[in-house]
Amino acid sequence: MNLDIFLSNFIQTTDFPTLDAMLYIMKKLDNPEKKLKFIHVAGTNGKGSICEMLNQILINSNFKVGKYISPHLIVSNESISINNKNISDSEFEKYEKLFKNISNEYYFDTGRQVTRFEILTSLAILYFAENNCDIVVFEVGLGGLYDCTNIVNSFISVFGTISLDHTSILGNTIEKIAEQKAGIIKENSNSVIFEQSALPVIKAKCEEKNSKLHVLKYKDINNYKFDKNYQYFDFKNYKDIKINLKGKKQVENTAVVITCLEILQKNRL
Repeated sequence: MNLDIFLSNFIQTTDFPTLDAMLYIMKKLDNPEKKLKFIHVAGTNGKGSICEMLNQILINSNFKVGKYISPHLIVSNESISINNKNISDSEFEKYEKLFKNISNEYYFDTGRQVTRFEILTSLAILYFAENNCDIVVFEVGLGGLYDCTNIVNSFISVFGTISLDHTSILGNTIEKIAEQKAGIIKENSNSVIFEQSALPVIKAKCEEKNSKLHVLKYKDINNYKFDKNYQYFDFKNYKDIKINLKGKKQVENTAVVITCLEILQKNRL
């Protein structure tokens, strides 16, 4: 069975987003999310770059890394990978009947249909757990608070740039949108963000959740320059950093990634 064909049997979205279906599915699967360590990445812009940098650096450091991203470019398999190898249709086939049965049970018990994203997110978690990933880089789909990915108890919550997006769903101000994205912050965790207008909302949520907030500032970036191929800069005590990503925002994203790696190193991942 092709994964895309399987997902086409499910509704695209629901008008009343909750985590109820995800909680139901995780319980049926014996809570595989509890067996994994997550870095949860939210934001309007920069999520993809942050996820990819984290993924590649951790792989290069000899960790087994699960990566979950959305949206995919061509096929849904691209959303789920381990060490840059996408889940194959043949690997998915062993889960097909399981998820079909669980989705039918949920509809029978609640009268509500499971969405494609709920199935795909649940598949990713189970796949990463059964393959014993050391760490999972987990990208938020939409918002944060009621996003399917928010079923996990992340060790680090990461925020890219937060700006106006999906205002009909998340709210029509930066503050309202930031409140939704701040919903991924977990108790006694770490949170990382580059200074921006949404910071007060993130800071308040971190105080509520006792999450250690790591705020990166423009003054931490020095000796910036660029040429046609690279951007060069210093970040705090790190000198002569070179990246081939375009746009000065990628310098901020890199600083965020370095800080995440420092947290992981300090906590002996």
